[in-house]
Amino acid sequence: MSSHTPFPLPAKPCRQHKERAQSQRLASIGMLAAGVAHDFNNLLTVILGHTSNLANSPELPAYAREDLAQAVAAAERAAELTSQLLSFARKHPQFLRPVDFNANVEGTLRMLRRTLGEAIELRYEGAQRLPLIAADPGQLDQVVTNLAINARDAMSGCGRLLVKTGLRHLCEDHVEGHPERQPGAHVCLVVEDTGHGIPEDRLAQIFEPFFTTKEPGRGTGLGLAAVHGIVKQHQGWTEVSSTVGKGTRFELFFPVLAAGACAPLPAAAETHAEPFSAHGRTVLLVEDEEAVRDFARMALDRFGFHVVSAANGSEGLMRYLTHRGTIDALVTDLVMPGGMGGVDLARRLRDRQPELPVVYSTGYSHTEALPDFRETTTEAFLPKPYSATRLVEALAKVLAPAAATA
Repeated sequence: MSSHTPFPLPAKPCRQHKERAQSQRLASIGMLAAGVAHDFNNLLTVILGHTSNLANSPELPAYAREDLAQAVAAAERAAELTSQLLSFARKHPQFLRPVDFNANVEGTLRMLRRTLGEAIELRYEGAQRLPLIAADPGQLDQVVTNLAINARDAMSGCGRLLVKTGLRHLCEDHVEGHPERQPGAHVCLVVEDTGHGIPEDRLAQIFEPFFTTKEPGRGTGLGLAAVHGIVKQHQGWTEVSSTVGKGTRFELFFPVLAAGACAPLPAAAETHAEPFSAHGRTVLLVEDEEAVRDFARMALDRFGFHVVSAANGSEGLMRYLTHRGTIDALVTDLVMPGGMGGVDLARRLRDRQPELPVVYSTGYSHTEALPDFRETTTEAFLPKPYSATRLVEALAKVLAPAAATA
């Protein structure tokens, strides 16, 4: 009888294969998260819009306005959660500009000291003369905040939190066998706590949305998912190590800004100083979600607009042709069924009316459908969820320049 094993044992997966499998799993979850966030944002537009309108009604008694204010606050909190889902899915709007990483981190930590509590010993070690990175400052704030709050919870409100920055140069040897790493110069952020740590078999799951090691009711499971998505969206990556009973260490890498790779955002265009009036203006509203379309139509109608509505791009084009010469602006969802999205619709209408003001809206982000989008005097982006006030403000922004030149 042969002593050798008749069937070869499966090879133990190497670290590279594990990292690749984890990356693929997170990408799949990200697609699901983006879809969930999109649907939630449509629902939240309706909830936030109607409750905001009621809360501002002077006829309501004080107690009713207080109740509605609580509902508005809850809807806004839900909107923040969907924003974190979009960050994880790397579909969150970005406004990149050259950023002084140390200044950004220091500013965030100053605001966080009181939130962390006196029992947390916070130590910051900032490297000197770090090069600039191309980043969205608001999203960097979110990264530092989420990591600090996560560390505070892991330490049960008492312990030491170290935050430090540095410059790391990675050569080809450093990236070999690590699919997410990239060679070159990177600004590095380290966040290290003395908390309870994370078991090794759970480390691969911590960036998945809704996964949490916290007790029930103490976390949404979206904080680290958002961190992962934001860092990936900035062309960087995250590494984590942890020892149970001793703490956890996060290392975040952001590529250094190459000369001329990013320029500061242009100054916002000045709007017309005269009070905006909707009198006599006709808006073509194209939105496939019926409840959102009904809310937006009602909001615009109350403000004084005449509204022509459509449920998709093809219907919107037909409605425009029917009302030829009377449409003053287009408000359109970006992603719609039927083969014609908001971008295609706007392009076709502008073939006939080149200076047509357009407001694009979506529950996703414009980075997917409009990757190179920059607001102009005749184009604006309105993320969902939005209120009636924000909808009218977006329209006023693109209509005011047209009125000034009329």
